[in-house]
Amino acid sequence: MMKSESNTGLIVVYAFAGVVIAVSATKVLTGIIIFFFSSMVSVLYFKIPFKNFKKIVLMIPFGGFIALFQPFTKGEHVIISLSFIHIYAEGLDFGLLLLSRLVASFSFIVLVSSLHEHEILAAMRWLRLPTQFIFMLSLTVRYLKEFYTMLNVLKNSITCRGFSLKAKMPYKRKIRIVSYLMGSLVVSSIERGERTYEAMASRGYSVSSKIFMREFNINIRELSLTVLLISCVSLIRLLELL
Repeated sequence: MMKSESNTGLIVVYAFAGVVIAVSATKVLTGIIIFFFSSMVSVLYFKIPFKNFKKIVLMIPFGGFIALFQPFTKGEHVIISLSFIHIYAEGLDFGLLLLSRLVASFSFIVLVSSLHEHEILAAMRWLRLPTQFIFMLSLTVRYLKEFYTMLNVLKNSITCRGFSLKAKMPYKRKIRIVSYLMGSLVVSSIERGERTYEAMASRGYSVSSKIFMREFNINIRELSLTVLLISCVSLIRLLELL
């Protein structure tokens, strides 16, 4: 897989263009074709392990529930009627279209998720995104992991003390205990953030600080291939207009 900053930048550009094209599809078949095309490109060209596409299954529930309810709420022509539940043809078509858009978009997101964090940040630097934005994003990614680690530590500590959300107790008392725990987690996160800022300030960091970026020359072959891939995805989208 490509590793230099310019190459990872091309990957990010290709993935972003692919997502934009995928979400604009107006036919279910178009979304399915884009999905298979993107998957083959990721596996054959970018050398992404096929097992990484299992992430799509984990992503689908976030948008799949919205698509799931469309047949019951949108449309005029009823195709199935069960008591007070009606399934509309227009809603079913829109739900399938929405689901195909999501799956096609996720196939590009899997490509970006296979990159390491420093590769994505390096690609953003290569694309000349604002330094402050890249820095804040790097801190956000860093502290999301820290927050998750602290949450696990807190969960283990309360488990060792015999507390469980499944335990039988008054609902208000359970809510109060969880509120105390989440409050302490937020406070500790804020304190850790302040300590991090003080440590950075003591080392000379300020808003005007520059991020070092090594210069890379663009590989014309890989640039041409990236443009070709984007053109192919665009062509798939344009064919549905014929």
